[in-house]
Amino acid sequence: MKKLTDKFCCWHIMKKLTDKVSIELRNNDEFLRRINRLVYNRDNEPHEFEDQWLKMMSDYEHANLRNNKWLNSMYDIREMWVPAYFRDIYMGGLFSPTPRSESEKNFFNYFVNKFLTLVELQMRFQSAMGVQRYMMQTLDSKCKLYSAALKTRIALVKHASSVYTDVVFKDFQEQILSARDECGFEKNFVRDGKDVYRVVHFNTGTIFEVVYDAQTLYVDCSCKLFKRVGVLCKHALWVLHAKGIKYLPEPYILKS
Repeated sequence: MKKLTDKFCCWHIMKKLTDKVSIELRNNDEFLRRINRLVYNRDNEPHEFEDQWLKMMSDYEHANLRNNKWLNSMYDIREMWVPAYFRDIYMGGLFSPTPRSESEKNFFNYFVNKFLTLVELQMRFQSAMGVQRYMMQTLDSKCKLYSAALKTRIALVKHASSVYTDVVFKDFQEQILSARDECGFEKNFVRDGKDVYRVVHFNTGTIFEVVYDAQTLYVDCSCKLFKRVGVLCKHALWVLHAKGIKYLPEPYILKS
Protein backbone atom coordinates (compact mmCIF):
# COMPACT_ATOMS: atom_id res chain seq x y z
CA MET A 1 0.00 0.00 0.00
CA LYS A 2 1.27 3.45 -0.90
CA LYS A 3 2.21 5.81 1.89
CA LEU A 4 0.83 9.29 2.44
CA THR A 5 4.00 11.34 2.01
CA ASP A 6 4.83 14.76 0.59
CA LYS A 7 1.19 15.83 0.19
CA PHE A 8 -0.31 19.27 0.64
CA CYS A 9 -3.59 20.12 2.36
CA CYS A 10 -6.34 20.30 -0.26
CA TRP A 11 -8.63 22.27 2.06
CA HIS A 12 -6.07 25.02 2.70
CA ILE A 13 -5.32 25.36 -1.02
CA MET A 14 -9.01 25.66 -1.92
CA LYS A 15 -9.50 28.16 0.90
CA LYS A 16 -7.13 30.51 -0.96
CA LEU A 17 -9.01 30.18 -4.26
CA THR A 18 -11.24 33.24 -3.94
CA ASP A 19 -8.22 35.44 -3.26
CA LYS A 20 -6.45 34.15 -6.37
CA VAL A 21 -9.13 34.60 -9.04
CA SER A 22 -10.78 37.69 -10.50
CA ILE A 23 -13.64 39.50 -8.78
CA GLU A 24 -15.94 38.20 -11.51
CA LEU A 25 -15.15 34.57 -10.71
CA ARG A 26 -15.03 35.24 -6.96
CA ASN A 27 -18.70 36.21 -7.14
CA ASN A 28 -19.66 33.49 -9.61
CA ASP A 29 -21.42 30.80 -7.59
CA GLU A 30 -21.59 28.38 -10.52
CA PHE A 31 -17.82 28.57 -11.06
CA LEU A 32 -17.12 28.03 -7.34
CA ARG A 33 -19.49 25.06 -7.17
CA ARG A 34 -17.96 23.57 -10.31
CA ILE A 35 -14.33 23.81 -9.24
CA ASN A 36 -15.14 22.49 -5.75
CA ARG A 37 -17.06 19.53 -7.18
CA LEU A 38 -14.15 18.81 -9.49
CA VAL A 39 -11.41 19.02 -6.88
CA TYR A 40 -13.25 17.16 -4.10
CA ASN A 41 -14.66 14.40 -6.33
CA ARG A 42 -13.07 11.27 -4.83
CA ASP A 43 -14.44 9.04 -7.62
CA ASN A 44 -12.47 10.74 -10.39
CA GLU A 45 -9.50 8.98 -11.93
CA PRO A 46 -6.50 11.28 -12.60
CA HIS A 47 -7.19 11.44 -16.34
CA GLU A 48 -10.84 12.38 -15.65
CA PHE A 49 -9.75 15.19 -13.36
CA GLU A 50 -7.33 16.50 -15.99
CA ASP A 51 -9.91 16.37 -18.79
CA GLN A 52 -12.51 18.19 -16.68
CA TRP A 53 -9.97 20.77 -15.48
CA LEU A 54 -8.94 21.62 -19.06
CA LYS A 55 -12.60 21.86 -20.10
CA MET A 56 -13.26 24.25 -17.22
CA MET A 57 -10.31 26.39 -18.31
CA SER A 58 -11.81 26.49 -21.80
CA ASP A 59 -15.36 27.26 -20.60
CA TYR A 60 -14.11 30.24 -18.58
CA GLU A 61 -11.68 31.51 -21.18
CA HIS A 62 -13.55 34.83 -21.21
CA ALA A 63 -12.33 35.31 -17.62
CA ASN A 64 -8.72 34.69 -18.70
CA LEU A 65 -8.58 31.60 -16.48
CA ARG A 66 -5.90 29.93 -18.59
CA ASN A 67 -3.44 32.68 -17.70
CA ASN A 68 -4.03 32.59 -13.94
CA LYS A 69 -0.52 31.97 -12.59
CA TRP A 70 -1.68 30.60 -9.24
CA LEU A 71 -4.14 28.12 -10.77
CA ASN A 72 -1.52 27.00 -13.27
CA SER A 73 1.04 26.47 -10.51
CA MET A 74 -1.49 24.45 -8.49
CA TYR A 75 -2.31 22.35 -11.56
CA ASP A 76 1.40 21.68 -12.10
CA ILE A 77 1.59 20.10 -8.62
CA ARG A 78 -1.90 18.49 -8.75
CA GLU A 79 -0.50 15.09 -7.72
CA MET A 80 0.46 16.64 -4.38
CA TRP A 81 -3.02 17.77 -3.29
CA VAL A 82 -5.91 16.68 -5.55
CA PRO A 83 -7.79 13.64 -4.10
CA ALA A 84 -8.02 11.98 -7.53
CA TYR A 85 -4.32 11.19 -7.16
CA PHE A 86 -4.74 9.69 -3.66
CA ARG A 87 -7.17 6.93 -4.69
CA ASP A 88 -4.75 4.13 -3.76
CA ILE A 89 -3.56 5.71 -0.51
CA TYR A 90 -5.16 4.92 2.85
CA MET A 91 -6.03 8.25 4.47
CA GLY A 92 -8.45 7.20 7.21
CA GLY A 93 -10.33 10.34 8.22
CA LEU A 94 -7.70 12.79 7.00
CA PHE A 95 -9.49 13.76 3.82
CA SER A 96 -12.45 16.04 4.42
CA PRO A 97 -13.67 19.41 3.08
CA THR A 98 -13.20 20.63 6.68
CA PRO A 99 -10.14 18.68 7.82
CA ARG A 100 -9.60 17.38 11.31
CA SER A 101 -6.17 18.96 11.32
CA GLU A 102 -7.86 22.37 11.44
CA SER A 103 -9.90 21.44 14.52
CA GLU A 104 -6.73 20.06 16.14
CA LYS A 105 -5.00 23.37 15.44
CA ASN A 106 -7.87 25.29 17.05
CA PHE A 107 -7.78 22.97 20.06
CA PHE A 108 -4.07 23.53 20.74
CA ASN A 109 -4.46 27.28 20.24
CA TYR A 110 -6.33 27.33 23.56
CA PHE A 111 -3.17 26.17 25.33
CA VAL A 112 -0.25 27.81 23.51
CA ASN A 113 0.85 31.12 22.06
CA LYS A 114 3.98 32.52 20.45
CA PHE A 115 5.18 34.19 23.67
CA LEU A 116 5.76 30.98 25.65
CA THR A 117 9.22 29.83 26.67
CA LEU A 118 10.29 26.32 25.74
CA VAL A 119 9.62 25.06 29.26
CA GLU A 120 6.18 26.70 29.34
CA LEU A 121 5.39 25.25 25.91
CA GLN A 122 6.23 21.75 27.10
CA MET A 123 4.05 22.14 30.20
CA ARG A 124 1.13 23.52 28.20
CA PHE A 125 1.47 20.73 25.64
CA GLN A 126 1.35 18.09 28.38
CA SER A 127 -1.78 19.76 29.77
CA ALA A 128 -3.41 19.70 26.33
CA MET A 129 -2.58 16.02 25.87
CA GLY A 130 -4.05 15.28 29.31
CA VAL A 131 -7.31 16.97 28.30
CA GLN A 132 -7.41 14.98 25.06
CA ARG A 133 -6.83 11.68 26.87
CA TYR A 134 -9.67 12.49 29.27
CA MET A 135 -11.97 13.40 26.38
CA MET A 136 -11.08 10.13 24.61
CA GLN A 137 -11.82 8.07 27.72
CA THR A 138 -15.15 9.86 28.15
CA LEU A 139 -16.10 9.25 24.51
CA ASP A 140 -15.07 5.59 24.74
CA SER A 141 -17.29 5.13 27.80
CA LYS A 142 -20.24 6.81 26.10
CA CYS A 143 -19.69 4.71 22.99
CA LYS A 144 -20.01 1.49 25.00
CA LEU A 145 -23.30 2.62 26.54
CA TYR A 146 -24.78 4.32 23.49
CA SER A 147 -26.74 2.50 20.77
CA ALA A 148 -26.81 4.34 17.47
CA ALA A 149 -30.20 4.89 15.83
CA LEU A 150 -30.82 2.43 12.99
CA LYS A 151 -32.46 4.01 9.94
CA THR A 152 -33.08 0.70 8.17
CA ARG A 153 -33.63 -2.93 9.10
CA ILE A 154 -30.95 -4.20 6.73
CA ALA A 155 -29.05 -6.88 8.67
CA LEU A 156 -25.65 -5.45 7.73
CA VAL A 157 -26.56 -2.21 9.48
CA LYS A 158 -27.49 -3.97 12.71
CA HIS A 159 -24.17 -5.82 12.73
CA ALA A 160 -22.21 -2.66 11.87
CA SER A 161 -23.79 -0.82 14.80
CA SER A 162 -22.30 -3.42 17.15
CA VAL A 163 -18.74 -3.33 15.78
CA TYR A 164 -18.18 0.29 14.72
CA THR A 165 -17.75 3.43 16.77
CA ASP A 166 -20.54 5.99 16.47
CA VAL A 167 -18.59 8.18 14.03
CA VAL A 168 -17.66 5.29 11.71
CA PHE A 169 -21.16 3.80 11.95
CA LYS A 170 -22.74 7.06 10.81
CA ASP A 171 -20.50 7.01 7.71
CA PHE A 172 -21.32 3.34 7.13
CA GLN A 173 -25.07 3.83 7.50
CA GLU A 174 -24.96 6.76 5.09
CA GLN A 175 -23.27 4.51 2.53
CA ILE A 176 -25.75 1.65 2.88
CA LEU A 177 -28.75 4.00 2.68
CA SER A 178 -27.26 5.38 -0.53
CA ALA A 179 -26.80 1.80 -1.76
CA ARG A 180 -30.49 1.14 -1.12
CA ASP A 181 -31.82 4.39 -2.59
CA GLU A 182 -29.32 5.41 -5.28
CA CYS A 183 -27.70 2.28 -6.72
CA GLY A 184 -28.83 -0.50 -9.03
CA PHE A 185 -27.64 -3.49 -11.05
CA GLU A 186 -26.37 -3.08 -14.60
CA LYS A 187 -24.82 -6.49 -15.40
CA ASN A 188 -22.33 -9.05 -14.11
CA PHE A 189 -19.65 -11.32 -15.55
CA VAL A 190 -16.68 -13.44 -14.45
CA ARG A 191 -13.09 -12.22 -14.50
CA ASP A 192 -10.12 -14.26 -13.24
CA GLY A 193 -12.47 -16.65 -11.45
CA LYS A 194 -14.24 -13.87 -9.53
CA ASP A 195 -17.68 -12.41 -10.08
CA VAL A 196 -17.71 -8.81 -11.25
CA TYR A 197 -20.87 -6.72 -10.77
CA ARG A 198 -21.42 -3.43 -12.55
CA VAL A 199 -23.33 -1.17 -10.18
CA VAL A 200 -24.85 2.04 -11.52
CA HIS A 201 -25.32 5.20 -9.49
CA PHE A 202 -28.71 6.56 -10.57
CA ASN A 203 -28.00 10.23 -9.78
CA THR A 204 -24.95 10.47 -12.01
CA GLY A 205 -25.22 7.47 -14.31
CA THR A 206 -21.70 6.49 -13.28
CA ILE A 207 -20.97 2.76 -13.32
CA PHE A 208 -18.64 1.10 -10.81
CA GLU A 209 -17.21 -2.40 -10.97
CA VAL A 210 -17.37 -4.48 -7.81
CA VAL A 211 -15.30 -7.67 -7.63
CA TYR A 212 -16.85 -10.32 -5.38
CA ASP A 213 -15.62 -13.74 -4.22
CA ALA A 214 -18.40 -15.81 -2.63
CA GLN A 215 -16.01 -18.21 -0.87
CA THR A 216 -13.90 -15.61 0.94
CA LEU A 217 -16.47 -12.77 0.93
CA TYR A 218 -13.79 -10.61 -0.67
CA VAL A 219 -15.30 -7.47 -2.14
CA ASP A 220 -13.50 -4.64 -3.92
CA CYS A 221 -14.94 -1.62 -5.75
CA SER A 222 -13.37 0.51 -8.45
CA CYS A 223 -14.28 3.66 -6.47
CA LYS A 224 -11.65 2.57 -3.89
CA LEU A 225 -13.42 4.17 -0.93
CA PHE A 226 -12.46 1.38 1.46
CA LYS A 227 -8.80 1.64 0.48
CA ARG A 228 -8.87 5.37 1.22
CA VAL A 229 -10.97 5.69 4.38
CA GLY A 230 -11.60 2.17 5.69
CA VAL A 231 -15.39 2.16 5.20
CA LEU A 232 -17.09 0.00 2.56
CA CYS A 233 -18.69 2.01 -0.24
CA LYS A 234 -22.34 1.99 -1.32
CA HIS A 235 -21.49 -0.06 -4.43
CA ALA A 236 -19.78 -2.87 -2.50
CA LEU A 237 -22.56 -2.81 0.12
CA TRP A 238 -25.17 -3.09 -2.64
CA VAL A 239 -23.52 -6.33 -3.79
CA LEU A 240 -23.19 -7.75 -0.24
CA HIS A 241 -26.83 -6.98 0.51
CA ALA A 242 -27.97 -8.45 -2.84
CA LYS A 243 -26.03 -11.61 -1.98
CA GLY A 244 -27.84 -11.90 1.35
CA ILE A 245 -24.75 -11.27 3.49
CA LYS A 246 -25.90 -10.37 7.02
CA TYR A 247 -22.57 -9.84 8.78
CA LEU A 248 -19.65 -7.67 7.77
CA PRO A 249 -16.66 -9.80 6.75
CA GLU A 250 -13.85 -9.50 9.31
CA PRO A 251 -11.32 -7.85 6.90
CA TYR A 252 -13.65 -4.87 6.57
CA ILE A 253 -13.83 -4.12 10.29
CA LEU A 254 -10.64 -2.16 10.86
CA LYS A 255 -9.18 -2.01 14.33
CA SER A 256 -8.09 1.34 15.73
